[in-house]
Formats: sequence, C-alpha cells, structure tokens
Amino acid sequence: MIRRRGLLHKKRFLILTDKPRLLYFDENKESLDGSGGRFRCEIPWTSRLLPELKGKSVFCINTPEKSYTLEDPQGHAQDWVNTLNTMIVDSFGLAA
Repeated sequence: MIRRRGLLHKKRFLILTDKPRLLYFDENKESLDGSGGRFRCEIPWTSRLLPELKGKSVFCINTPEKSYTLEDPQGHAQDWVNTLNTMIVDSFGLAA
C-alpha cells in the first residue's frame, strides 16, 4: 500500500485481521515482530468506519476523527472496499 497524505506518499503494510482489526506498518525491514515493518497505528474499528472507493487503485478509510487515503499499486482498491464493507456488516449488522 501507499499511504497518501497531502503531497507525501509513503509505503505501508495494511493488515486486516479476522478479529477484526485494521493495522498498518512502516516499510521498515528490521521489524522485531516479523510483520515486515514498524507498527504505525490501528485504524479504529467502529460502526462509523466508512471505506470509500476513489479509483481503480485508490480508496479512503474514513473515521470520525481521521481519513486515510491509500493506494493499492496492484489496482485492488475495490476488493479492499468490498471486504471492509462485508466485515463492517458482519461486525455491526449495518450496511455501510
């Protein structure tokens, strides 16, 4: 993934777990936990999480506090949005 923030673009690893939890990590190769990078943050998993498709490879994850704009260089943004929406419905019984 590439995290877009204004004019800055940084590579990140985005991980969606089955708990569900949404985590992202730096591209740091020297991680002690074997994740492939240094832990950056956990995106809050709430019923107000709103994934939004912006293009073939770009999507946003909106929370009440912050928006995360991410790019999947392989062009799978729609897959991410679909998976997140499915897990939100499974977790909270709500359609996003």
